Amino acid sequence: NRPVELRFSLVCGSCAPMEFQLVGTTERISVGRRAESDVAIAVSSVSYDHCELFLKRRNRDPVLCVRDLSKNGTGVRHPKASRGDEPFLEVCRNEVEVLQHKSELLVPARQKNCGSEDTRTSIQVLFSLPDAYDPQRNTGRWDYEEKLGEGGLAVVYRARDMAREGCVVAVKVSKFGGREL
Repeated sequence: NRPVELRFSLVCGSCAPMEFQLVGTTERISVGRRAESDVAIAVSSVSYDHCELFLKRRNRDPVLCVRDLSKNGTGVRHPKASRGDEPFLEVCRNEVEVLQHKSELLVPARQKNCGSEDTRTSIQVLFSLPDAYDPQRNTGRWDYEEKLGEGGLAVVYRARDMAREGCVVAVKVSKFGGREL
């Protein structure tokens, strides 16, 4: 039984993406105010150990999850909800939510009374997908929008073909080596 693994990036606000790889179901990516956190956020409304990202196994496939460890929650919004400008789902202490490509986290979900300034941090989850479009560098062909479906051998995503003026397409990505099919 091979361990599950997943490569992905986290983008905090307008900062450059931070790349991560989780192997197995015991590794964790920590998010919090603690300087030693994998994603350190130096804002007083963020808990020292705010939330953690980890993998679960579904059959032989990796599933990225977030677990809240705080008192003021972690917001989660999936791509479809984000496009519809829907609010964040609040994940409370010790609750777990499955994340998708382009899911957004809001740390913390609830802000303490800090005046009118919103000090919460938005973090976008980007899976490492083949030839993914990078708007900062203007490279890559496919701007993956959301997962449409999944089978035993591949995952199908709705994407915009940036080489053909943003034409909407379906891209099938192999689960074995991450190649487009």
